[in-house]
Amino acid sequence: MTELRIGIILASIRPGRNGKAVADWVLEQAQDRDGVKYELIDLLDYPLQARCS
Repeated sequence: MTELRIGIILASIRPGRNGKAVADWVLEQAQDRDGVKYELIDLLDYPLQARCS
């Protein structure tokens, strides 16, 4: 059976963001579960651009 994979998304990219500490805590708590792989996805690591049409 394939291991379940769940992404924990950190969406704030603002300077001084507090979400990183919260996301790290959630990831630490979640990793205690068996049979599931959790991954922190930090949008700051991706070069996102706003598009206006």
